[in-house]
Amino acid sequence: MVSCEFNPTLLSKWKSKIYTYSTSKDKQDQIGRTRNMAAGELIFEFPEWIAGFREKYRNTVLSTEEDQVRAVLELARSNIEEKTGGPFGALVISTKSGKIYGCGINRVVYSGSLFHAETVAIWDAQNVVGTYDLASSSKGPFTLVCNAEPCAMCVGALHWSGISTLVTGATNQDVQELGGFDEGPIHPGWEQELSKRGISHKKEVLRSECQTLIQDYKAKGGVVYNSIVKGQEGLAKV
Repeated sequence: MVSCEFNPTLLSKWKSKIYTYSTSKDKQDQIGRTRNMAAGELIFEFPEWIAGFREKYRNTVLSTEEDQVRAVLELARSNIEEKTGGPFGALVISTKSGKIYGCGINRVVYSGSLFHAETVAIWDAQNVVGTYDLASSSKGPFTLVCNAEPCAMCVGALHWSGISTLVTGATNQDVQELGGFDEGPIHPGWEQELSKRGISHKKEVLRSECQTLIQDYKAKGGVVYNSIVKGQEGLAKV
């Protein structure tokens, strides 16, 4: 049985039973799973540098979409430079206050294929406010800000997260053509489906800057972590 008990915390604490910031070699194997963990626990570890990012933005009000995407780009760029994951970042921000409640970076190579920036940011925010439904929190409504449009998995996660607004930079086409990532079988009407559930989408915010980050990641030999089923090699670009 996996333990995912929520631990409500003050925003200033930024830490819970589930999340720690250790990256010590004696605690992690090659892909980042914690060794000798207690039976039944699911542990996700942020890299240590992210504590500095959180501290920097602790009292910052990100009132414009451009400022929000710039902060996400800083997060994603640090993830590349620190060699702790892919070129994607995400933040969950209170639409009401402009403050950050959830922080996410892509940790696929180190923690597993479920740990995309969007899902990590949503999980982080849900843990901070103490509920699986962000729409029910008095701190909201909440905006999910990403430097690229979500893949098929993350589009699905949005539906049940309680997020009210999605802000993105690069498009899915940018991610596939510039980065070589497989975004999966995204429903052609995914934006309309979000709208039906009361989730609005503001897209292509600072798109050029977001495109450049993805291009730089690939040019530097960053891992393109597509997993291709045998016999379906033509479905994704690598």
